[in-house]
Amino acid sequence: MRTSRRSVCVVHEADKSSGEREQRVDIYLNFIGKFDIPAPEPTPEEIAKEEKQRRKREQRREAQRRYAAKQKLKEDAVLKRDFMKGTNEH
Repeated sequence: MRTSRRSVCVVHEADKSSGEREQRVDIYLNFIGKFDIPAPEPTPEEIAKEEKQRRKREQRREAQRRYAAKQKLKEDAVLKRDFMKGTNEH
């Protein structure tokens, strides 16, 4: 990269593949180049809190999936009933 007179921030596309939203940001500072900020080591309390939040999110997602599947079954049953009702009239 050519040295310029201004700093640049490059914001990359967000990634949700792990279930968590992660987004990389590259910072290029004048006369230094790419600047990497060291990531702090999480404490055991922070790790436990994040794990608890992750489990809670997973439980919510699973409940939403079950609810959507249940609603789909109800909708399919109503459509089938209406279809059968319509074919019996002819």
